[in-house]
Amino acid sequence: MRLADFILDQLEAILQEWENFARTLEPPGASMSTKELRNHAAVMLKGIAEDLRNPQSRDQEIAKSHGLEPASPQSQAGEHHGVARLESNFSIEQLVSEYRALRSSVLRLWAESTKSAEQTDIVDITRFNEAIDQLLAASVFSFAKAARKAQEAEKQRRNQFLAMLGHELRNPLSPISAAATILRMANSGDHTIINASNIIARQVTHMATLVDDLLDVSRVTRGIIEVRCEPLDLRSVIDDAVEQVLPQMQARAQAFSVAELREPVPVNGDRKRLVQVVSNLLTNAAKYTPQGGAIALRVDLDDERVALVVEDNGIGMAPDLIPHVFELFAQAERTPDRASGGLGLGLALVKSLVEHHGGKVSCHSDGPGRGSRFTVWLPRRQAAAAQGA
Repeated sequence: MRLADFILDQLEAILQEWENFARTLEPPGASMSTKELRNHAAVMLKGIAEDLRNPQSRDQEIAKSHGLEPASPQSQAGEHHGVARLESNFSIEQLVSEYRALRSSVLRLWAESTKSAEQTDIVDITRFNEAIDQLLAASVFSFAKAARKAQEAEKQRRNQFLAMLGHELRNPLSPISAAATILRMANSGDHTIINASNIIARQVTHMATLVDDLLDVSRVTRGIIEVRCEPLDLRSVIDDAVEQVLPQMQARAQAFSVAELREPVPVNGDRKRLVQVVSNLLTNAAKYTPQGGAIALRVDLDDERVALVVEDNGIGMAPDLIPHVFELFAQAERTPDRASGGLGLGLALVKSLVEHHGGKVSCHSDGPGRGSRFTVWLPRRQAAAAQGA
C-alpha cells in the first residue's frame, strides 16, 4: 500500500497516537479536549497524502527546498497549530517533539503493514519527511511570531502601568512633605515630634527618588527619555551623587572611599542623568554590602574613554545572575529573605542612561560572598573640545 493510501486508510489510528503523545505534553493542571489535542492534525495529514499522490517535478522539489512552495491547506494548518500550541502554553521544544512523534508513528505503522519495500516507497518516505519538515517550519515560525507579538503587547501594557503607577504615587508626596514641615514648625520645642517629622521628610525624599526612577524607566522603555548633554567635569557629578547616598552608607556603618582626582575628568553629559547613574550604582552597592562593609569608587582615564568603577565587598553574585543583572525587574533573590532586594529598576535605568550617553556598563563578581564591581565607560571629551567649551 502506498504511503498516501495508508495515511488516509489509517488516519484515525495515526490521530489517536498523536493525541496520546500530545496528552503527555499537557501543561500541569490543563485538561485539553480531543479536538484541542488533535489540533489541525487531520488537515495536515490529509494534505500530505494528497500531495504524495501527485507527481513532483524538479522545479517543485527546488521550490520546497527553499521554502518557496505556494501556500497549501496543510501549511496553513501548520501555522494555526503553532499558534494554538502557544496559546495552550506548550513550549517550542514540545511543539517540535510532536512532529518527531508524528513522523515516527506514521512510518512505524506503515512499516508494520507493508511486507516489502519498493522504489516508490523510498520516494514516498523522502517526500513525507520533507512534508513533515515543512509543517514543522511553518508551526515553529508562527509559534515564534505569535510569541513575539504577545511579548510586545505585554511590554506595552507594562509600560502603561508603570507610567500610571508613577504618577499616582507621585501625587501625594508633596502634601506629605508639606505636612511634615508644618508639623516640625508648629512643634519646634517637642523633640519627639521633630524627630518623627524628620523621619517622614527623609522617607518622602527616598520615595520621591524611587518614583522618579519608576517614571524614568517608563520613559526609557517608551523611547521618550530626554538627555541634554553639555561639557561636564565628572568630579562634580560624583560629588553630588555621593552626597545623596552617603547617609545610607553611614547608617549601615559602611566604609566608603573615593580615589582622589587631581585633574578634571572631561565628559559630555546630562548632569541630572549622570548623577542618577552614579547614585544608583552607589545605592546598589550599599544595599548589597553588609553592615560594616566597604565600598570604593575610582575613575580611570585613557585617551578616549573614562571608566567609573564602583566596587564593594558585599554579597556578590552567582554567575547565572550576571548576564541578567541590568534587565528590568530582573532583581534576583540575592539574599535569602529578600530583605535587601528591590524592584530591579536602578541597574536597568543605569544601563539605559549610560547607553544614551554613548557609553556602556558592565558588572563582575567572583561569586557569592565575594563582592561586586560595576564599571561605566563614557566617551572622554577631547582636549580641543574642552578648551573651546
